[in-house]
Amino acid sequence: MSLSIRKLRADGAAALQAAGRPAWQLLCLYTGVSVGVNLLANLIGLLLSVRLDNMTGLSAVGARSTLMAVQTVLSMALAALSPMWDGGYAACSLRLSRGEKPGFRGMLQGFTQWRKILVYFLIFVLQAVGIGYMVLMLVSFLYVSTPLSAGLTLDVLYAVESSGFTAQTLAPLLPMLLMGMAAILAVVLFLFYRYRLFYFLLNDHSDQRSGFLMGLSAGITKGFRVSMLRLDLSYWWYYTLVFLASLIPNADLFLGLAGVTTTPWLTAGLYIAGSLVMAAAYLLGRNRVQFAWTAAYGEILARHHVEPS
Repeated sequence: MSLSIRKLRADGAAALQAAGRPAWQLLCLYTGVSVGVNLLANLIGLLLSVRLDNMTGLSAVGARSTLMAVQTVLSMALAALSPMWDGGYAACSLRLSRGEKPGFRGMLQGFTQWRKILVYFLIFVLQAVGIGYMVLMLVSFLYVSTPLSAGLTLDVLYAVESSGFTAQTLAPLLPMLLMGMAAILAVVLFLFYRYRLFYFLLNDHSDQRSGFLMGLSAGITKGFRVSMLRLDLSYWWYYTLVFLASLIPNADLFLGLAGVTTTPWLTAGLYIAGSLVMAAAYLLGRNRVQFAWTAAYGEILARHHVEPS
């Protein structure tokens, strides 16, 4: 079974055009909150890191513990709230594609279903970690059992232990790192497309539990997942921009490996630059991709002879 990517893109573009100004307003709200909150969290985390670096001595132990706890709570809160915001955006875009008028309050729909979205997020993470761990063990076994590990000597391991990862110590580990990254990517893609329609199904079946909706998504996407991947790949430019935007804030890590000294101001600048690129990516392509996916959802339901609720 396959889907016509050209038809899905055309149907999505037609639905987006028919939605008109409310779709653009929805996108601006989603982009402003998503990018703005993430940037604010990064800058606060940077400020806390600077404060931590300036604290020395036993008298600062308590303060350091408090700041580290604040950093952890901030990261966890952002990770927990983001899926709910995404859920509201998915629900609003689906309703707009059907000619409905959800309004800005529709963006809060994900928060009204926070328990189900949180359960979905936790199950997804646990499955990804569990399967990913087993795959990484297999990759490690294959690495040490083949000539690929010939360059991994005790001298390299001692160098990593004493001075950390550098360009010289990373070279022998590069095959294993590439194999591990490929394996993890395969696991994440499998789970991502398996549960890709969860948010849409939650909008149509809000009375059902998370486990049921995840199982339903896994069932109706079976046979279509390659087409679903092709649909995303057809928007390669959008995902490339998003990927670059996510790399820019972490560029200081690569600069550090290259021996370049970074400063808090440089890191803050990288955070801002990454946020601007992410905002541009969202404004240019997020609605196009999302409405193509609402078309894909409708097509998959039609193939299974299921009417949207």
